[in-house]
Amino acid sequence: MFNIYLAGQGSRMSLNLFLAGDYQLPYGDKSTDIYLLGYNRLLSYDYQKKLIDRIIERIKKMELYLAGLDKFGEEERRNALDLYLAGAYSEAKETLENIVPSNVLFSYENLQIKEPKELDIYHMFGAKLFIDSGAFSMWTRGVKINVDSYIDWLNERMDYIDLYGQVDAIPGDRNSGKPATMEEVQRAAQDTWENYLYMRPKMKKPEGLLYTFHVGEPIKFLKQALEWTDENGKHIPYIALGGMVGKSEIIRRNFLNMCFKVIKNSSNPNVKVHAFGMTSKTLLQEFPITSADSTSWIMTAATGGIMTDVGTITVSDKQKHLPTHYSHLPQKFRDEFDKEIAEFGFTLDQLSESRDARIIHNARYMKDRYSKLEYHPSIKKTLF
Repeated sequence: MFNIYLAGQGSRMSLNLFLAGDYQLPYGDKSTDIYLLGYNRLLSYDYQKKLIDRIIERIKKMELYLAGLDKFGEEERRNALDLYLAGAYSEAKETLENIVPSNVLFSYENLQIKEPKELDIYHMFGAKLFIDSGAFSMWTRGVKINVDSYIDWLNERMDYIDLYGQVDAIPGDRNSGKPATMEEVQRAAQDTWENYLYMRPKMKKPEGLLYTFHVGEPIKFLKQALEWTDENGKHIPYIALGGMVGKSEIIRRNFLNMCFKVIKNSSNPNVKVHAFGMTSKTLLQEFPITSADSTSWIMTAATGGIMTDVGTITVSDKQKHLPTHYSHLPQKFRDEFDKEIAEFGFTLDQLSESRDARIIHNARYMKDRYSKLEYHPSIKKTLF
């Protein structure tokens, strides 16, 4: 076989004759429609160099951060770290090129690390480290984060941290049982923005600080963050979208659709975007999200399940009564199931008996499968 390359600039209309669809890269790059369906394309260097650069930029993979490891006990953390470090430390230097570590997200509220050097272990093996403030978790307990203490803690460890979240304000009173009023949401959004502006000039690495815009906040706050520039005229390079945990798929889709439309029409259209607590494969492929984090690898394992290409399968011996249990799979699917779990280094017996084995399996699964996701814009209709 040989490859056929379609040459020439090509218009959207002529491409539709071949593709019978209207697929676009973000921000209206209509001339690159053909790339998204996997066709090879011959582009001329002289007058299409900018187009080539845009294509290269758009095919970068979305990055996944595994969250929740900081909630483990010391023994569990050491076992789970084998996933990221791929074996004994003494062998690391000899096998470094073969190690594929996972990025991790730790919460400041749970991370009991006294010496900054302790964080160096992640950079030694090429992993990226994201620190979240944990403001929401502390709010649920009626506690507020001291912003200055958080700034000092981060700056002491900044050589080992890639990204970090700001201290965001959470609207309403958790103990009242009542939803936040619009006035409370507005005030929290304003406080969040002011916290970002307060933190940024105090940080050793300000470009790693992510402003967070939440579901339900007035869109004007996202717009002003996108239009803001520092004393050198530079825009915010990386923002986060939050408040999606526990929300339905349609709410998350419409929120993301609204946000990316605003981003597209702003003076900062190439800003990177992190999605807090949102790892829907469908949405990660539908929107140009740069990175995301997840605790589902832990939560799924704790309830007796593992992640597979056909969805969550229950494997715990204690839950054989559930219709999602492995024992109820047709025989023709069991063989494929056994091959898949072997791909990540486990047997059914190991996964059925050990929660820790399920946790590591799920982390390996997510690391592998999510690294292969590619952005394809949706043609679905949304409310916005």
